[in-house]
Amino acid sequence: RKVIKVTYTPFNQSARDFIIHPYQLKQFNDRWFLLCCPVATNDYPFNPDFILTLALDRMSERFEYVESIDYFECAVDLKARYDEIVGVTLYRDKDLEDIYFAVSPESVEYIRTKWMHSTQIELDDESQSYFREKYPTLKEFTFFSIECRENAELYSKFASYTGSVVLLEPVFMREKLASKIENGFMNYKQL
Repeated sequence: RKVIKVTYTPFNQSARDFIIHPYQLKQFNDRWFLLCCPVATNDYPFNPDFILTLALDRMSERFEYVESIDYFECAVDLKARYDEIVGVTLYRDKDLEDIYFAVSPESVEYIRTKWMHSTQIELDDESQSYFREKYPTLKEFTFFSIECRENAELYSKFASYTGSVVLLEPVFMREKLASKIENGFMNYKQL
């Protein structure tokens, strides 16, 4: 519960100093992050509802306490914030989405036990029939849904399952993921 100054090197940028109110450490995908609120700067005016996420491995090991600034308690429900996303990146301009996806017979037991997101549900029989009719090429697949916000970690998670987990809806997300996969495929095809 002290304000600290850290030196942080964002991806593809120069190192810079941040003065922050540190709140919590969070682990995702074998990487640790510090959730914090920055003290007002030109880039980040003070906003108690804004949470900055800094990867620990991009921070200098040295930090210093800034005794001249009073510590501000976290004004955000951090648990609720991360209930709406996969990973650690929250884009305020992205809405909460009902996301539907299909899982191949070979992977369905795995996805039933290793959820894509904490809101995951396996659709009921009526909905399974609806999606099998709507997507006849996936008639052997099992259909699920999650409710979360769009971010890079979500797309990476879907892409990591290649064709065994297929993002169906919303269509704009499916098209975005398909484009990313096509670009990746072209990189391999050109070798």
